[in-house]
Amino acid sequence: MNKIGILYGYWCTEWDVDYMPYLEKVKQLGFDTLEINTFRLTKMSDAEIEHFMGRAKDLQIDVLGVIGVPANLDPAAPDAAVRKAGIDYEMNLIRTCAKAGIPHQHLRRSHELYR
Repeated sequence: MNKIGILYGYWCTEWDVDYMPYLEKVKQLGFDTLEINTFRLTKMSDAEIEHFMGRAKDLQIDVLGVIGVPANLDPAAPDAAVRKAGIDYEMNLIRTCAKAGIPHQHLRRSHELYR
C-alpha cells in the first residue's frame, strides 16, 4: 500500500519551526509521512534530532526532507563560486539527513518558484 504524507508547511507560514507538534498532528490525521524543511535540521543539536526522529519512530511516522535552494546557493548556477557554495550547502544537508536517518531529500530551486 502506498504511504500518504504531507508537508508541515500546510499548517504554518514560517519555514523555521519546531516540527514535533506536526508529528502528533500527522499521526492523528492518519498520514504516514511528514515532510520537513531539512535546513532546520542543520540548526538542531544531535540530541534534538535524535529526540525528534525517536518520536517519529514511536509514532510510526516516516520523515522526508525538502529544501528550497536560494539563488545564491544554486548548484546549477552559471557562476562557479555560486555553484561551489551550493554544492557545499547541499552536501551539508545530505550529511545531516543521513545522520538523522532521513532517506530522501527533495530539492527545489525556490528562487525559480516565485518569479
